[in-house]
Amino acid sequence: MYALRNLSVFILMIILLVGCGDNKQYKNAKKLNTIEGYEEFIGKFPESKYISEFKDSLRVLYYKKARNANTVEACENFLKIYPEGKYVSDIKQLLLDLRYHEAIRIATNDVLKKFLKDYPNSQYSNEIKKLLNPTIDIKKLAYQAVKIGNQIWMLKNLDVSCFRNGDPIPEAKTNDDLKKARDNETPVWCYYNFNPQNGEKYGKLYNWHAVTDSRGLAPKGWHVPSDAEWTKLTDFLGGENSAGPKMKSIGVWNDNSINNSGFSALPGGYHYNFHFTSIDIGASFWSSTKHGFSLGVYRALNSNHSEISASWAYPFHCFSVRCIKD
Repeated sequence: MYALRNLSVFILMIILLVGCGDNKQYKNAKKLNTIEGYEEFIGKFPESKYISEFKDSLRVLYYKKARNANTVEACENFLKIYPEGKYVSDIKQLLLDLRYHEAIRIATNDVLKKFLKDYPNSQYSNEIKKLLNPTIDIKKLAYQAVKIGNQIWMLKNLDVSCFRNGDPIPEAKTNDDLKKARDNETPVWCYYNFNPQNGEKYGKLYNWHAVTDSRGLAPKGWHVPSDAEWTKLTDFLGGENSAGPKMKSIGVWNDNSINNSGFSALPGGYHYNFHFTSIDIGASFWSSTKHGFSLGVYRALNSNHSEISASWAYPFHCFSVRCIKD
């Protein structure tokens, strides 16, 4: 009888110790609030009363991880773990958006056809079908485009050396050339650091005289956006104070760029007061809007800020140009 009583006490102590361990681990996991912490708890205490709570918390963290990463791989990983239930529809939509931007960036027939096969009835299907039109040679298109809201923007910076009517735009190969263009108030373009290799990646830099020339800087069917059109873009992306990361290409800016708009801005730098500056950390884009007597309005992105700021500059400065569809 005595032995039986001791056994009962021993069993009760074990139950209490397990319960204490459960509670202690619960508090630690809650405090950490990490995927690793919750998964470790679930592995150790599969029958705990906290399992349901922690599984919900785990789903939230995996969801945030996928949203913050903003990559195809992260979305696919979430859907592999959680094929149904809360957040699935949101992640599926994000995955669709990412695959669309990837498809139009690569723009080969195989990639476009695969997108249509995977998403035959998506909101992007008609746009992809247009790109697959057999009368269009994707490789020979001068500029690919991205639709943001109800605007269609060029996917790359402008890189033309002639006006729309065929007249050549003078190239500046030295600062003296740029100063002559300033003094004569004539259009000009240049490469960053006067190096053509920079043009291959970032396009050309233009002074504002080229932007506003009556012969037309943008190709037929396109135009240099007004300040109001820039504002419409940034408003659609949540306002100029937070639109920056949504417009910057991933992996080339030293910040939290997510590029979920597909705008794919690159930090191509600019020419300001006869100095090249900010390549790899900033970019400025002309608008067609005039400020005051002789200044041009432009938009600027920088690795150190989430905003896309609006300002104005003298017309002899040279900035990038991103065109918008008529």
